[in-house]
Amino acid sequence: MAIHPPRVSIGLPVYNGEQYLVQALESLLGQTFENIEVVVCDNASNDATEQICRDMAKSDSRLRYVRNDTNIGGFPNHNRVFQLSQGELFMWAGYDDLRHQDYVARCVEVLDNRPECAICYSQTQEIDAQGAPLTDREAILNTGDSSPAKRFHDLIGMDHQIEPIYGIIRSDILRKTKLEQSFPDSDRVLAAEISLHGPFFRIPDCLFYRRRHLENSISMYPSRYERMTWIAPQQASKVTFPYCRQLFEYFRSIRRAPLQWRERWRCYSYLLSWLRKYWNLLLHDCTYNAKQLMRPALNLVLGKL
Repeated sequence: MAIHPPRVSIGLPVYNGEQYLVQALESLLGQTFENIEVVVCDNASNDATEQICRDMAKSDSRLRYVRNDTNIGGFPNHNRVFQLSQGELFMWAGYDDLRHQDYVARCVEVLDNRPECAICYSQTQEIDAQGAPLTDREAILNTGDSSPAKRFHDLIGMDHQIEPIYGIIRSDILRKTKLEQSFPDSDRVLAAEISLHGPFFRIPDCLFYRRRHLENSISMYPSRYERMTWIAPQQASKVTFPYCRQLFEYFRSIRRAPLQWRERWRCYSYLLSWLRKYWNLLLHDCTYNAKQLMRPALNLVLGKL
């Protein structure tokens, strides 16, 4: 039975997820912590996604299904499930991932006992398309440090899978951010910004099973420039500078955050270190886009020869 308002909202954005969707929804609706809602936002799927959701909603009123008229893009759809949510706590869920039945209960207990924490998440196990475990790649991040700048430093690195963003987050903190914007790795920027509002707590037990398969957006669109097709289809043909935009949004998130001046300047200094380490990626933005802009003119010249 649904309880209004629910304590925890779980947002599941999906597009053509029929292969794994039933398992994912069952793992969410089967949580031992029952005061939840599961908001599914369907990005105009053309497979059996809609029918699966409507059938499961008939047997569990905690499942709410919303369908977009058109595909609004991956990250805008992630934002929409949060905007439709009602709970004081929020969690994003993948249509292809699985959670241990105690995931929500364990995270809520931590957040209740640690009001300073912004996010609670667990150790992650990657699984393949059939659910078999893969080699662990999870990086241990320093997200529980008392210093916002140290937390920010770890999260802006490019060597981790941003696992905390799939934990349970305080909704009031999420509302203070720009959520996920329409550029690659915007979720990395969002996690870094949330860390400026409070530490994260990582449960050492493996309660989250993240599926890797050929239909993942990263597998289908391996480069950041290609990934714009998934993130924001309307902007896919436009010139984009994803690494430059990422750096710019880091600066903006520091400026927005309620930080003491020492911590703020430490964050800026870490961004300068980021710039020194990844300057080649910013250069790649420029060279890649220059080639894309020159290609039509070059093809025109070659066609006349």
